[in-house]
Amino acid sequence: SSSFFNFQFGLSPASLLQARRNAMAEFAQGEDAMQGFIRHQVINILQPVAETIQDLQAQLEHFRKDLALTDGRVVENKSDCEQQERDILALRASDKDIKSQIEKLHIEATKDSEELTRTNQDLQANKAALAKLNEKTQHNK
Repeated sequence: SSSFFNFQFGLSPASLLQARRNAMAEFAQGEDAMQGFIRHQVINILQPVAETIQDLQAQLEHFRKDLALTDGRVVENKSDCEQQERDILALRASDKDIKSQIEKLHIEATKDSEELTRTNQDLQANKAALAKLNEKTQHNK
């Protein structure tokens, strides 16, 4: 069959083998060039996407830091609110005690006022009695 090919095209088996190797090398170079072209196009297409992803990652990191700060503030605010609730409960208890003391003082003041009124009435009665006694003493002289 090699002699037929040699006769038909005037090529020896060695020259056919070299021609085949050359064709394969050219094909490989063409394939490499095509892969390089495709790679270049894909990079050109993906570059804006990669930049957008980098921007998004930077924004995400910024949001993470802001969120961490916010979380810290939330914890502080929660602690402050809990302390304020404890303070309010303490003030309410104190307020009840104060109201109770005021009520007791009011009752004592009312009693003292009633006692003062009775004392004034007794004083007036004693003054009247003294005045009568003085009159009798003046008439008896």
